[in-house]
Amino acid sequence: MGEHRHGGSHEDAPPPRDPVTGLREPAGQGEVADHHGTAERLTTLLLLQERDRLSTRARDLQVVLAGTHSSARRRSLAHEIDDVADRLDEVADALDVVADRRDRAAEARDTRAVGRDAFARLSPHLPAERGAGAIERHHAAVARDWAASDRQEAREDRRRAASARRDAAAARRQAALLLRSDDGGGTPEERDDGTRDARVRPVAPVDPPL
Repeated sequence: MGEHRHGGSHEDAPPPRDPVTGLREPAGQGEVADHHGTAERLTTLLLLQERDRLSTRARDLQVVLAGTHSSARRRSLAHEIDDVADRLDEVADALDVVADRRDRAAEARDTRAVGRDAFARLSPHLPAERGAGAIERHHAAVARDWAASDRQEAREDRRRAASARRDAAAARRQAALLLRSDDGGGTPEERDDGTRDARVRPVAPVDPPL
């Protein structure tokens, strides 16, 4: 398999390498020394922090928009909310990219597990590798466990991406609703410059009936 040195004991051979990262999997342990996976988890954490920050920002802007009377300022706030929503969509796209990488890592681990199982079946017939089958089967099981973990994390990342997209859509929808409503209450027809909104027409007083 290229992961063992013929002519020496199996225990003296270095641990096999992760095909995705090139890093070694420690023999006899239930974990992979996988800095690639650690980096993915850190990336996910940073993306989730950004998603939470943007979602909070969108809600804060909606509150300001709801209480703003100036038409020009309201339009500016709506554009700002749209920008925040666009950034939420970008976070969602990045989470999907991380999920895709996790799925590819899982496929590579499964492929490695198949190869190790095949080697385990052959090892009794290879004088230099007798006794290695059990260790190879263990490594195959570890690889499959990590493949399952990668796929679970990929599903979680996609769920988080969908949540970010829902936040973006909700922000856009709420901003649009607020713009279609009256201009925030109070005297909405009054602009900041003191002129009346062109949509508002003065109403002639009606004399009371005699």
